Amino acid sequence: MENGTEIYRRDWGGSCVSLTIEADGEANCLCVAAEAGGFRGEGNLFVDGEDIDFYGGEIDRMDKALSGACRIKDAESGEYFLEVFFRKDALAVRGVIGDYQNKLQFEFDADQTLLRRLSAVVKKLKK
Repeated sequence: MENGTEIYRRDWGGSCVSLTIEADGEANCLCVAAEAGGFRGEGNLFVDGEDIDFYGGEIDRMDKALSGACRIKDAESGEYFLEVFFRKDALAVRGVIGDYQNKLQFEFDADQTLLRRLSAVVKKLKK
């Protein structure tokens, strides 16, 4: 993914996790690339227009309160999603992304700096 925004990256002792997202405003689509546990996958999450403000608002609230959860669901399938949520005092990210042949299920811990970047990318869908 050439034009994506790196939302989060952590590389500790050869164990890399990363999340990169590109917003396609014309298609209301988040193009997601994730790497975790030595596996990498890409997929699109199509977002209904009325959900864009909701997701952006939920992520902003999480950033201010350091609590809560937001699950961005693919409007075209029932199985693909990206979720950020707080468990205890840590932010976690999990999701399922893919295409018609492959899918990747992932989960990793992150820090709250991810939230502002994710919110900014989601809000690009409005353009």
